[in-house]
Amino acid sequence: MDREFYHRIKKNRADPRFQSVQNIVPDFYGEKIVSLSTYRRWLRDQAVYKRKAMHGVPSEEL
Repeated sequence: MDREFYHRIKKNRADPRFQSVQNIVPDFYGEKIVSLSTYRRWLRDQAVYKRKAMHGVPSEEL
């Protein structure tokens, strides 16, 4: 169970290479996740970070 959860964390966490002073990576290792609701909050925070970090970066598909 823990291994599966770790793989989910690893798959969904944001890439820290795009970190800046104004846009730091939120809880990279998921240490603050204690319940399903905090996991969902963590997923939303990761998505927001990815969206902010990729703003203005050309996609690799083009």
